[in-house]
Amino acid sequence: MAEIQDIRSLSIKIDKGELPQSCLIFGEETFFIDKLLEKIDLLARKKSFVISKISSADFNLNDLLELVEQNSLFGSSKILVVKEFGKFIKSGASKETDDEEDLKPSKSSGLVKLLIDYLKNPNPSTYLFLIHPDRIDMRLKFYKEASKLIPFYQAKRIYEKEIFDFIQQKFTERKIQVDYQTIEYIYKTVGNNLYDIESELNRLFISIEGLKRIDLETIKKFIIPIRKYSIFDLLNAFRDKDISNALEVGLNLINNNLPLVYIISMLQKYFFSLLTFNEVRNQYKSDEKVAAVMGCHPYFLKDYELASKRYRFEELEKIFDILLNKDIELKSLNLKDDVLYISMVSEIGLVIRKL
Repeated sequence: MAEIQDIRSLSIKIDKGELPQSCLIFGEETFFIDKLLEKIDLLARKKSFVISKISSADFNLNDLLELVEQNSLFGSSKILVVKEFGKFIKSGASKETDDEEDLKPSKSSGLVKLLIDYLKNPNPSTYLFLIHPDRIDMRLKFYKEASKLIPFYQAKRIYEKEIFDFIQQKFTERKIQVDYQTIEYIYKTVGNNLYDIESELNRLFISIEGLKRIDLETIKKFIIPIRKYSIFDLLNAFRDKDISNALEVGLNLINNNLPLVYIISMLQKYFFSLLTFNEVRNQYKSDEKVAAVMGCHPYFLKDYELASKRYRFEELEKIFDILLNKDIELKSLNLKDDVLYISMVSEIGLVIRKL
């Protein structure tokens, strides 16, 4: 199985005019996927390639197999973008099991096999981009086989440190100097949604055209507060031991389709960071090294330091048990995310109050 690459490595290749013959692009950070598709559109125009986009909502797998083999009427190469690709193979792909050979193949599984055969010997005039804006199950036979034949690129969900870097990069591209305090204000005012950040920064750059340096007071004149709740608001609520706020923010996130499994994993990571913060701080002297180990931006070390002083080892130990149990319940019980979340936060609240 080939190593899964970051989607940004593919973006760099496309900037150079390089196109993979076939590839699969997936992941939860759809911003990077959408930006990549914009670059593919631009490259298609530059190279005078025909570009077609299809979706599982309008086409079936048999249609896809026919389209990849078709040549352009004008003799040029074509780019075929397949959106929501995972839904094409959901019913046709199977997990590899010892008794798989005994199963009678369905029509859809047969079509999936034909797609694998195509990837082994692709049409040289077709550049195929299989797009799925979510996670994929690498246990499925199609993905196991395809990963040996074509590159896989993942758009991973972006985290706190990377959002700061993302904002910094936008100013760097415009050759505008900006400090961390100003970046933090943008983050806290706009939020962690990359679409919102880019839109607001593009509007800002029009307003400050000609400036080579930007400060906090200037930013405050132009940035419009549009921030929504984010996972970082939830972490800050737990930092402050504000259970009421944690309940409100978490339920808002769940109502806006953030999976509870992701919330639990982020809380596990956060509380583990609090548990190890002092040890890491004593081991490394520079903020940059500590932040790298903690997986955060140096600016937020003060928040981790503050939170680490508020939680005792006994509290963290019990919180880990609660998070583990809720993760098990989530996977084994037929409970709604919001119900399980309320139970989880209530139990954490009792631990904080009792100890």
